[in-house]
Order: sequence, then C-alpha cells, then structure tokens
Amino acid sequence: MRRIHAGELAACINLLENCPLSGKILDMGCGDGALWSALSHCQDIIGVDFSVKMFNSLRQSNLMHVCAAVLEMPFPDAGCDCITAIGISEYIDDEGKILSEMHRLLKPEGYVLYTLSPPSIWTVLRRLLGHRIYARHPRDTITLAESLGFKLIDQKETLMQVQLLFRI
Repeated sequence: MRRIHAGELAACINLLENCPLSGKILDMGCGDGALWSALSHCQDIIGVDFSVKMFNSLRQSNLMHVCAAVLEMPFPDAGCDCITAIGISEYIDDEGKILSEMHRLLKPEGYVLYTLSPPSIWTVLRRLLGHRIYARHPRDTITLAESLGFKLIDQKETLMQVQLLFRI
C-alpha cells in the first residue's frame, strides 16, 4: 500500500512542477503533511485538515496548520496562489461545494491540484472495508470545474487516483 501511495504522491509532485509555486499555498486535507517535503522551497504553506488525529501525525509541524472543515475555510477570498486537495474529494458528497470553495480562495491566475477516485475495483474494495467513498468520473469533474471558471492544464492517472491540475 505504501508503494501505491508513493506513486500517487509522485504524480502530484510531477504536476506541481509545472506551476510557479510562490506566494501562499493551501494544502486542503493535508493529512500527515506528506506533500510538504516536496514543497519545502515554498515559504508560505498552510495545511488544513478536519482530523485532529492527522495533525498529531504531521511530519513537519513547523509549518502553519489549521483544524477546519474544507467546505468552510477560515480564509479570505482570493488569498491563495495555489491550492492542493489530494485525497479529499472522495469523502465529500457534493463536489461542486469543494470546487466552489477553492475558486473562492484562489487568486486570479492561481493553480489547483485536485485528485479524485474514479470508479474502479479499488473503490469497491475500500467500500467493502467500510469507507464511505464517492467515486467520480474524471470527465464529470472536469466539466463541473470548467463551468465554475477553472481551466484544465494537465492530468495524470495512477492506480487509485486521477490527478488534475487546474488554473483560473
């Protein structure tokens, strides 16, 4: 399983290499901060997660982190240059709400790295293990994001995820 997660993270990092990462970066659903080491050259990273348990396992606790729900972020409009949302969309039933919240938070010309779990045997297995997972077809997510003003820049697909890089 660690290899699978490492591959998912590597695909995300690869996509982020295509954008100028400066200014404020918001990591929505930061979990244990796995992405932060790849962003170590960035000065202003804020990690947000709803789970206090995840904060207790943060790999780099010296970076700012906030405990909050991703659908009600305690940040001003147009304050972020880049937003990452890795591995959270499958836990939120209304994808439009999270995409709208990211659009609200993002500065003009800003980037969003967004992942989703497509319908697959992996999604079925996760459901059988008791996880409440919302599988999504990438085309539907892209269409919804574009209707909200995002433009798809690039995408990748790994074993369990589809990674999408958008820009406003």
